Amino acid sequence: EQDLEHEEDIKSKMYARAEEGEEDIGLDPDEVPLYAEKEWRESDALRYADEQEQRYLREEREVDPEHLKIDTAVLSTIGGAIMDALEPEEDRLRILDRHEIVLTSPGAPDVLETQKQFDAHRGWNVVVETQDPWESNRTLRGRLIDRNSMDVLINVQGRMVTIPQNFVKCVRLPSARRSQDP
Repeated sequence: EQDLEHEEDIKSKMYARAEEGEEDIGLDPDEVPLYAEKEWRESDALRYADEQEQRYLREEREVDPEHLKIDTAVLSTIGGAIMDALEPEEDRLRILDRHEIVLTSPGAPDVLETQKQFDAHRGWNVVVETQDPWESNRTLRGRLIDRNSMDVLINVQGRMVTIPQNFVKCVRLPSARRSQDP
């Protein structure tokens, strides 16, 4: 209620100063507040910032794959910098004697995309995910025989299966099976 009254009070007052050639209406600048109360301005600013943050979080953003790539040269430089920073304190802290510093990348991607990747993995087990307009999507597992501009050929239990490229969603290497320790 107080904020609404204050808002109406502000709307009823004139804030523009008289310009050259205009008649001064005789308002005392000290009596007319130029801004709303400080508390009111801060709550509006916080509410606006929260709304902006919520809009940003709801917004769909495309991820650029170039930003996800890991530069191994940079990892090596970082590892060297860590080792260099720890060496002067090694006698006192003995970190490098007790610990090993290992910086790794996630490794090679399991999805085959380029012809070079397909050629390198010829004869390997692969998983081919299909996608078609009839929603009869399937996942086929077999050995990669070939990929050309028209088809992906795999051997599924001794039978050659030809999958048209326009139905191939992705070709990936099967995930490694982990051995279970007894």
